[in-house]
Amino acid sequence: MLTSLLKKANKNNCICGRDHKVDIKDVIIAKGALDNIGDIIRQVSLGAKTAIICDTNTYEAAGHRVESLLSGLLDKVTTCIITGEDPLVPDERALGKVLLALEPGTDYLISVGSGTITDITRYVSHKLSIPFICVATAPSMDGYASSVSPLIVDGIKTTLSAGLPTVIIGDTDVLSNAPEHMKAAGFGDLVGKIIARLDWRLANMINGEYICEYTIELVRDSLSKCIHALQQDTPDDSRLASAIMEGLVMSGLAISMIGKSRAASGAEHHISHFLEMKAIAGKAPNHLHGEKVSLGTYIMCILYHKVFSNDFAAIKKLISTPPRIQVPEERVTRLTKAFGKTAPAMIERWRSNLPDEKRKRYVVEFLASNWEKLQGMVKEELPKPAELASILDKAKAPYRFKEMGYDLSMIEDAIICSKEISQKYSLLYVLDEIGLLEHFAYETLGDLPR
Repeated sequence: MLTSLLKKANKNNCICGRDHKVDIKDVIIAKGALDNIGDIIRQVSLGAKTAIICDTNTYEAAGHRVESLLSGLLDKVTTCIITGEDPLVPDERALGKVLLALEPGTDYLISVGSGTITDITRYVSHKLSIPFICVATAPSMDGYASSVSPLIVDGIKTTLSAGLPTVIIGDTDVLSNAPEHMKAAGFGDLVGKIIARLDWRLANMINGEYICEYTIELVRDSLSKCIHALQQDTPDDSRLASAIMEGLVMSGLAISMIGKSRAASGAEHHISHFLEMKAIAGKAPNHLHGEKVSLGTYIMCILYHKVFSNDFAAIKKLISTPPRIQVPEERVTRLTKAFGKTAPAMIERWRSNLPDEKRKRYVVEFLASNWEKLQGMVKEELPKPAELASILDKAKAPYRFKEMGYDLSMIEDAIICSKEISQKYSLLYVLDEIGLLEHFAYETLGDLPR
């Protein structure tokens, strides 16, 4: 089944006008997959000296087993267990620990973990120009098949180019035994693709940004299969974990197919990244990435419906006489308080994206001409907030900000300020350009469940 996904990801003459090629040799998601890791490594001929990268938890989940299985087969197996912060932060310190642990002449790396371990290993692999194999321990995020590594650099969430794994291994015995909140986080990361594709379409329609509907459909189909598995009367843990993992892998493949994360992340991820930066600064609870994406998806769902439930005459009236006038000095103050020491870079990004009158007029005229089409797109593709809440509840994915430990002012800042973390165009950018971001942010806050 996963071989089929690889075939889909390697596609010539796509409807988008490009050829897609993903340089991954194999993806194995099956019961007992780890038992065959020796044969898998021999088949891809990576060498006889490896280093296993894991943390304390993932060593217990699968690392010790990988170590045991390979110790008698390879000339040298080094195990690097990153200890210290819990949860582990993918920053310069963690990267340094891995580099210091590696033996000279290491042929390839094996990441044993989920998001953070995979991102660290991927980037080290890229910098050292050696391959890596990815052993997943939880279906918790979509970065397994990604070609980028989201890392924390100088306190800022930064997405850096890296490399693809040679092989991805997901043993469903391991995946299904992952903590429930990690599986819920994986579903949260996956459901965020609904917002991502809407934001991508806005960028395509307004700015002419390249778009690939083929990759959108691949991700959409995987999410649909996952929701179907979730909504069975008695969901099978192994089957559900496999469905989530398959969807997450497909999402990562979509990133690699087009060379950027458009099919996999939009404004919901901006909100997640903002909350993550707050957590690293010690000013917010540190939830898993997918848990924050789940919250970001629910927030953006409400925001999208808030905006497009209006007819354009109402929007035009709001533009001409906004209930909350967006004052530049007040935004600078907000950005300064929200981002602290990283604020100067964020303020500069905000200023560089301020529209002149010509740009604002263009965006308003585009919306006026395409409003009904946009309304239809939102109605067709985005569940209503109550429907999305029901799905998230079924998956045990969090979306109530107060229960997650966030206060209202932080969520307000997340909606208004998070877009500065990325130049990726989204509904948040559209609203800021027409002077209504703060208005609809406050409207959205009023509808969020506590």
